[in-house]
Amino acid sequence: MFFGRVEEIDDTPSADHAEGEVIGDGVRIRRRQVLRFSAAAGAVALLARTGETREPPKVADPFAPLTFEKVVEQLRPLAGVLLTLDQPNEEAYLHTVAALLHRVQPIPASSGKSSRPMKMSALARHRPLVVYEIDLKPGAKIRLHDHHDYNGVIYGVEGAVEVRNFDIVTPQKKGRSPDRDKEFDIRETTRGLVTAGRVSSLSRRRENLHEVVAGKDGARLIDVFTFFSKEARSRYLEFDDKPHGKDKRLYRAAYKR
Repeated sequence: MFFGRVEEIDDTPSADHAEGEVIGDGVRIRRRQVLRFSAAAGAVALLARTGETREPPKVADPFAPLTFEKVVEQLRPLAGVLLTLDQPNEEAYLHTVAALLHRVQPIPASSGKSSRPMKMSALARHRPLVVYEIDLKPGAKIRLHDHHDYNGVIYGVEGAVEVRNFDIVTPQKKGRSPDRDKEFDIRETTRGLVTAGRVSSLSRRRENLHEVVAGKDGARLIDVFTFFSKEARSRYLEFDDKPHGKDKRLYRAAYKR
């Protein structure tokens, strides 16, 4: 197959010959190598000869900015459908949430400041969908916690946070967490920065535990949660932040009162 510019075709021996044509000692063209002009190129040439010009059709931008209210309006029915499915594709849903968050303009902001290390303000409450704004002071930490029966997407607005995600390793019954005060293994799966325009997500079965620590300039985040039941909630864990065993990502943890 020949690749090159149109003007190079005439200078290439095998570029434009009929099938079966012998172009050299023992060399026979088995099939046409390239087409001299595509249909589109021919149309352009024809228009150029006739002096006609046409404006390309205008296409609506599918990635244009959306107001926060419009994004919530699109997410609400998706969240509702998600809960009716026997085997919901949470990953596809979370990617959709993230894609819509990237289009929010202007970024909403709650009123008032707080002296507390962390401030959570509800921007939208439409169960099963709930959206929060989270303000973190420099160095503020959201301790390791789970998201029992709900998923979430963090979107960075200002500053930066380090997010560490974990999976529970110890075998457990479906839909049931390890007993309180009983130690079990967790494995760190991801560790990264969420800055302005970046996201971090977790599902009910993937990286459902995480710890969030703000950087030196603090951070502002948008957090989108989708709850699958009335029992959905978060619980804090304590863990020894020193890996044990040969697996350097394995830690010991326990739910505490």
